[in-house]
Amino acid sequence: MGADTGRFPRHLGPDVEVEAVDLDTVDVRFRGERLTEDRAEAVAAEVLARIDDGTLGRR
Repeated sequence: MGADTGRFPRHLGPDVEVEAVDLDTVDVRFRGERLTEDRAEAVAAEVLARIDDGTLGRR
């Protein structure tokens, strides 16, 4: 998944902060594990698939 934000959620809660980071140099934790570029791509693909098939909750 590249830098294209066209599918990024349109609405985020007021307590959500979004920042682009280089996962090779910044220690980002996701579910207790260090997030790598490969894992970030896999997580994004999983979320997008759940949005596409309607299994991700909507407001």
